[in-house]
Amino acid sequence: MVAEFSSLTIGTELNLPTDIPNHASYIGSWIKSLRNDKREIFRAAAAAQKCADYCLGFHPDYAASVTHATDNDSQDDERSLAA
Repeated sequence: MVAEFSSLTIGTELNLPTDIPNHASYIGSWIKSLRNDKREIFRAAAAAQKCADYCLGFHPDYAASVTHATDNDSQDDERSLAA
């Protein structure tokens, strides 16, 4: 499930063509596990986000946008502290 969520996240972030029904079908196969443990979806989603962030970190455009966003957040924090 982590790999499927990661694949969907990475594909969406990079504007790659995705087959949403196929993703939904695959995730649907995990329904028994999700019914047995209500928190599994949150653990899988968190792990998938970490995986996607790691993989996307190697893509120059994505890495640059994250670095730029982090720099802006730091500047905003500094301005808040100065106010």
